[in-house]
Amino acid sequence: MRKRDGAIGKISLTVNAEPEFGSRPGAEGSSHMQSRATRSDQLAYVSDMIDELATMAQRLGCPTLAGILDLAQREARLEQSRA
Repeated sequence: MRKRDGAIGKISLTVNAEPEFGSRPGAEGSSHMQSRATRSDQLAYVSDMIDELATMAQRLGCPTLAGILDLAQREARLEQSRA
């Protein structure tokens, strides 16, 4: 967050319920990658991203956030095992 005249700006985050993997504009073979990625593959990717975020949160000294992200990663792994 940037401080401007002593005020802290707000960041807005929108989360899609169904991520579209490989659909980034300009990505080569995006439709091919999207059709080949299984639900299990997508959940593994989500789990890896959450792990990176948890590591960042821990390094920043945010143990509560790191714990929440750890729980989210466990849920992603559980869903992956069901896929």
